[in-house]
Amino acid sequence: RSDFEAHYKELSDNILAARGRFLTTDRNKGHKRNTKQYNNTPRRASRSLSAGMMAGMSSPAKPWFRLGTHNKALREVGPVKRWLADVERLMFAIFSESNFYNTLAQVYDELGTFATAPMAIYENFENVIRCQAFTVGSYFLSVNGQGVVDSMYREYQLTVGSLVSQFGIENVSEAVGRNFRNGTTEAWIDVIHVVEPNDKRDGMKPGPPPMAYRSVYYEKSETQNKFLREKGFEEFP
Repeated sequence: RSDFEAHYKELSDNILAARGRFLTTDRNKGHKRNTKQYNNTPRRASRSLSAGMMAGMSSPAKPWFRLGTHNKALREVGPVKRWLADVERLMFAIFSESNFYNTLAQVYDELGTFATAPMAIYENFENVIRCQAFTVGSYFLSVNGQGVVDSMYREYQLTVGSLVSQFGIENVSEAVGRNFRNGTTEAWIDVIHVVEPNDKRDGMKPGPPPMAYRSVYYEKSETQNKFLREKGFEEFP
């Protein structure tokens, strides 16, 4: 990624000044970042492109996809057609009730300027799914032998209080636990998140097969090989 960072920073400075996070400490900063922009022309152009992509490809106001089957004859079977229609309506309802469209707007903003923009989709008890967009510079992507993105790595910061709230005090390091008990809850901690193919997956073993993708969180400074959370996904999220 380092080969592209100079380009990303230049695009950020001149078009989307509020986007881009190239240092883990570059968070919660309210200072002006658009000092290199003469006027709002680039921002308006980016906004117009993003709005056009949203309206043309995934408008919240109208159906923008149809479910089907690879077998064309199967699509015309009555029960199959009804099942596909029911699932379509359910998916559109989930998208509307969740933060899917708000997050997608951020994705289109960055996609038009930086030519890449990941969005993660996680399971959520209240809204079925929860989406999260990541700004350029805050993540690393890797592709497999077919050129398909199958891994994402990101480094970010959480406060001691947020870390304990999200992962539980029993899973954080001794230093973080000590800070939390002492009331030092606003200190910043570097966290690494890894999503990658599970190379230890063995479908021949008895019992439920392990997840196809591993998802691991850990403190960057942790030296005891202790994970904050180790879970996985059946498909790349």
